[in-house]
Amino acid sequence: LQQRLSVVPALRLNARQAEAWEAAAAGDLERAVAFERRALQALDELGVPGLTATWRRATTHNLVHFFWMARDLEAMRELWPYLSPQPSAVEWPFLNTARAQLRGQIALLEGDLAAAEVALLEAETLQQAWPMPTFIGDVRVTLAWLRLMQRNPDEAWKVFQPVLERCRQEDSLGLLLTSPAFVVDPLLALVPADQRAALQPLLVRL
Repeated sequence: LQQRLSVVPALRLNARQAEAWEAAAAGDLERAVAFERRALQALDELGVPGLTATWRRATTHNLVHFFWMARDLEAMRELWPYLSPQPSAVEWPFLNTARAQLRGQIALLEGDLAAAEVALLEAETLQQAWPMPTFIGDVRVTLAWLRLMQRNPDEAWKVFQPVLERCRQEDSLGLLLTSPAFVVDPLLALVPADQRAALQPLLVRL
């Protein structure tokens, strides 16, 4: 019975996070941030140290991703000192990928494209071993946007096309809906005319 009850806090946390991502996908980032802050507060109040140690920084990456979607550089900088250390033995290893991606996103919003490239290429390599959950994204989306910022649309499409193909094969919009519109919209504009018909069933749902 104790083992069964131990999963209840995790289920409650998942429910709050689902509410947050539903709000984010609908474009209501203020509501998404409020839900995620409540999830963090609930996590801190659970009194289950093992669960908190495993999930707190992972949950905070959800929060900082909402700030990325809102282009809130100040809020992202504020959370960076907490999220920047390497994950401990009890934390999810994908935090290695997420923190490199976050470093690149901060550099992008600061206008430092060279630093962003270093961080995002590192994140792309790490993602091969430690992919991030869909709600935190695929680093190739941000990397493709960087290539656009570098005035290299051909390379941007080369990076973004496998992500779009993954969405088509999985018949899922998750990676697109949980990425900022200011990133996804210009990348979708790169889809070649001869490939739009195959992707139309997916794109029409956005």
